[in-house]
Amino acid sequence: MANTFTLDTEEAYELASRMKQFDDRKINRRLLAISLRHFGYGIPEIATLIGVSTRSITTWIQLFQEKGFDGLCLLEYPRDRGSRLEAYHTEIQFFLQANPSFRMVDLHTWLRIEKGVDVEFSWLYRYVKRRSDDWKCSN
Repeated sequence: MANTFTLDTEEAYELASRMKQFDDRKINRRLLAISLRHFGYGIPEIATLIGVSTRSITTWIQLFQEKGFDGLCLLEYPRDRGSRLEAYHTEIQFFLQANPSFRMVDLHTWLRIEKGVDVEFSWLYRYVKRRSDDWKCSN
């Protein structure tokens, strides 16, 4: 990737317009990354300011360069990796159904002790949250 990154006048106006248009936090972070890069911030600095990895910033910049604003704002995620928890999907579901008033820490401990699966608490939390409608659980 080139060290320089600038937007032409038309792109700069479109960026400003889109930053006002979207309420989606994920899209706004992407647009902010493009804006900061345009103003000369380095990728590590942008990643720190926005709170994402340098890989994300690099991916967003490449996405913008290849597909423009429409591609950047689409929020399509490649299915290049799955969760390690998918292999335990059914067992987690049974655990949740058997323990309707569970705490997330209980599930985390159960997975670590009973199944030998050690995942970060935040990953487990997001995994369960994304599937809570399917599993009919409230935590």
